[in-house]
Amino acid sequence: MVCQRKQINLQPGQGYFIAADEAAMQDRIRYEIYPLIKEYLFEGLLQHAKEEFNSYFLNRIQQPLFE
Repeated sequence: MVCQRKQINLQPGQGYFIAADEAAMQDRIRYEIYPLIKEYLFEGLLQHAKEEFNSYFLNRIQQPLFE
């Protein structure tokens, strides 16, 4: 199991959140960040923050990480 300190390094950095406009940001979240976080969770990583990520994606793109 990856320790919590190493898991923090897996979270997307600020470069993922730079976009020209809101539409570009929505696309970046939907097609880059969402799949990345979903894969990390599938692999058992970032489990300590899964509810926070789920809430974020529900609010931003109306898509839950898990059913």
